[in-house]
Amino acid sequence: MGIGREIALTLGGEGAQLTLADRNLEGAQSVAKQIAEAGSKAVAVQTDVTDRARVAAMFDAAVTAHGSVDIHVNVAGFGFNSLIVDMAEEDWDSVLGVNLKSQFRRQPEPNR
Repeated sequence: MGIGREIALTLGGEGAQLTLADRNLEGAQSVAKQIAEAGSKAVAVQTDVTDRARVAAMFDAAVTAHGSVDIHVNVAGFGFNSLIVDMAEEDWDSVLGVNLKSQFRRQPEPNR
């Protein structure tokens, strides 16, 4: 959806081979179909960026489909339509898990 969809369509339009990962598999499949119809390769996988094992599986799927991962674009994000002071702690944890912590859940691990 939104920014992620536009980035995917733009990269696909330039010939990039893409793995589209989203909680909403049907939405990712729809965008992958548009990219394929435009002549590039795209596969869709369902994932949850708050789950380290599912992120690893997403990267495994990308390597299986394309041989390697050259660029990783993470545009996962969401929020609640309320003030922070009115949010339940578990809702705040969800926002932080997707919008911030997911940036650190990447595969392969960076060289240190």
